[in-house]
Amino acid sequence: MRTSNKILIILAAVILVGLIILAASFRGFAGRVMKDAPPEGTGVTGSGARVERTYEVEDFTGIESSGGWEVVVTQGNRYEVKVTAPENIHDVLRISRKGDNLVLGFEPGYTVSNARTSAVIYMPELRRLSGTGGTAFTFNGFSGERLDIEIAGGATLHGTGGRYD
Repeated sequence: MRTSNKILIILAAVILVGLIILAASFRGFAGRVMKDAPPEGTGVTGSGARVERTYEVEDFTGIESSGGWEVVVTQGNRYEVKVTAPENIHDVLRISRKGDNLVLGFEPGYTVSNARTSAVIYMPELRRLSGTGGTAFTFNGFSGERLDIEIAGGATLHGTGGRYD
């Protein structure tokens, strides 16, 4: 066997061993990542006492909600977000800010039932409301040039004590 053929065989063997090691490493990494995520459609049923928690979120002018929330929004000179839900539901809540919006929802991969999740929000200015999946918005005391509203999937909206031109 010629020397060049021996070198090619050794090189191919080294590449093959490297690919096997890489595949095993990726498989271990993917297993750790998937272990942390719930299986798609993991169900959580609200249970335990209803507990109120305050979430530190500021500097938003809109609210997005999905998944059957009852949301009361009141004009105030500060930001305050209080959420009441069964104790075990707080573990799967997703309360965050995306752009100029406060987002109320649940962690991806979870389906939630019997949650009776509600939020009381104080904020200086309201420019946008977006609700789906049975969200019930009540807002009062706001005024401004424009309020963008997106409502779908059984969501409702009731506003009092304000004016938008």
